[in-house]
Amino acid sequence: TAKVSVHVAAFNQEPYLAQCLESILNAGFDDIEILVFNDGSSDGTLAIAESFNARDCRIKAINSPENLGCTNAHKRMLDQTASPYVLILDADDILLPGNLIRQVGILDQVPSCVGVYGKMLRVDEKLNYLGSALGQPFSRFLLALHNPIGHCGTLFRRSAAIDAGGYFNPFNDPDFFCEDYFL
Repeated sequence: TAKVSVHVAAFNQEPYLAQCLESILNAGFDDIEILVFNDGSSDGTLAIAESFNARDCRIKAINSPENLGCTNAHKRMLDQTASPYVLILDADDILLPGNLIRQVGILDQVPSCVGVYGKMLRVDEKLNYLGSALGQPFSRFLLALHNPIGHCGTLFRRSAAIDAGGYFNPFNDPDFFCEDYFL
């Protein structure tokens, strides 16, 4: 079992998926499995995931013929992994080199910590920096007002997510996008 399971939910993400997967493979942390959940895409998303699987056995393509939505995709991936740590990325995200090493180090060193997140940086198609999107320091006070934690890029203990009830979609609606709210 890999130490980290990277979960990539993808719906019609053909233009971005390869760059996302390359960034994970080049992040400098090798004890990983990468689950790519093709969520009913009508473009070449599944073909890209399968081509990466043919190249690297740590990458597994999971195909849903219908669009289940992000919450249900993450629920299925969480159910399919035994890795102690889970990293969430969207198919249009890029993992910066060294980031995962630092996050794993924190969870390893602080057993009471259930998750580690950082800043999300916005970039354009040419990767020019456009500013910070999320990633304020955590405080319980801020959490009552808004969520300062970006779901994507957050590394968490799988056991903590399971103990919290996992991903929950109260309406079983594919458009329900608050997949991390109940965690």
